[in-house]
Amino acid sequence: MKTENSFAMGMYMKKIFSKLFNYLFTEIAPYLIIIRHPLHLFLLKLNSKNVGKNFNFHYGVLFLGTKQTTFGDNIDIGRHSFLSMGGTQSSIGNNVMFGAGVSLITIMHQYTDLTIPMKYQPSIYSPIIIEDDVWLGDGVKVISGSKPIIIRKGIIIGAGSVVTNNLDTEYGIYAGSPARFIKMRL
Repeated sequence: MKTENSFAMGMYMKKIFSKLFNYLFTEIAPYLIIIRHPLHLFLLKLNSKNVGKNFNFHYGVLFLGTKQTTFGDNIDIGRHSFLSMGGTQSSIGNNVMFGAGVSLITIMHQYTDLTIPMKYQPSIYSPIIIEDDVWLGDGVKVISGSKPIIIRKGIIIGAGSVVTNNLDTEYGIYAGSPARFIKMRL
């Protein structure tokens, strides 16, 4: 008898939660989309060194460890991008565009002590500096690892490229894994 009542109660609770879930995502969620961006931007401004004017980011962008990061003016970050900028002073200049799925990562695990699993070795942080008028295509990965990375003014980085070293030629186009100089923009 007890198991029948438990089963009936479980089915009843499942129906209630199903209706609640349906209500939340069909009736309330569209209104949350309206406040999502301003709320996310407010929290980013509280947890960053500076966020410039006209800062835009699309759905699914994740910011981690931006306390020491400076964001310039007129930045546009594509959807589902990941900015893990913790532990170091990084900056993104003015008029910078990110495609969808771009990752900026400033952390790496040390791995040189073979007596300690890599998971427990100290983390290494290195800054990423992106100068003005830079375009990172869809899926670009910038991984500073154990040394700082500087991406110079006016550079375009092709979709799917992996940046592990400085990109020094201003107004250059880079692509590949690792990213290599292809040609000048002009």
